[in-house]
Amino acid sequence: MEEFRGLQPQNIEKLKRNHIDLLKLCSQLEAIADGLPARIDERLCLNVSATLIPSLERAQALEEMILFPLLGQKPDGCRRAVSTERLVAEHRHDRLAAIDVVHALQALADGGCKISPDGTGYMLRGFFECVRRHVAAEQTGLAMLFDRLAVNKINEGRQQQAAFHGKTVTVKV
Repeated sequence: MEEFRGLQPQNIEKLKRNHIDLLKLCSQLEAIADGLPARIDERLCLNVSATLIPSLERAQALEEMILFPLLGQKPDGCRRAVSTERLVAEHRHDRLAAIDVVHALQALADGGCKISPDGTGYMLRGFFECVRRHVAAEQTGLAMLFDRLAVNKINEGRQQQAAFHGKTVTVKV
């Protein structure tokens, strides 16, 4: 099916790895937030600040390549276009929030964070909880797409089987 051409196994594997990387970064951000104000791991702050934006951008680019075209190819295109625009806006918001998080992490590592420890902790938690929800929603969406693909393949097999007057046709799902 042409509408699912972005769902190549190698792209799905890349997306899974990107999700794992993002969730790992979320756990690291949580550890940093949990340590505030007494325990600040400067090395961890610098490592996360160096990898956060590239990891987020890599995941978002892949999501936009794989998932967004699927949203635009459905019969209810107007509603889907609004959903796609909303997702694009969410990606932009996430990137802007990531920039703020990176600046805060760098300031923590340098010992010059002007935001209170509570404020920094809330910023980090707000960001990583949002990213975790986003990843969970995309994983659910992909699972639904795969279920739909499987049903379509089964239905295609039934149609082929009926066309051959009951002769068995093997369909790989």
